[in-house]
Amino acid sequence: MDPTHHRFTTLWEEKRVVIICFVLAFAQFQYGYDSAAIAGFQSMVGFLQVFGYQDVFPFEESKLM
Repeated sequence: MDPTHHRFTTLWEEKRVVIICFVLAFAQFQYGYDSAAIAGFQSMVGFLQVFGYQDVFPFEESKLM
């Protein structure tokens, strides 16, 4: 085949590359979602009470009013 004549491929012909890109993008999404969910759970008052976190400065509602 002459190197000056390039054959254009369709997206379906390159499905392996598309699938690899999709899997990589989805893995990054899952990593970010897990990090955000875990950080949110660890900051909840119930989680902190169950796992024995002692707050050095207890929150008092009277200071807000």
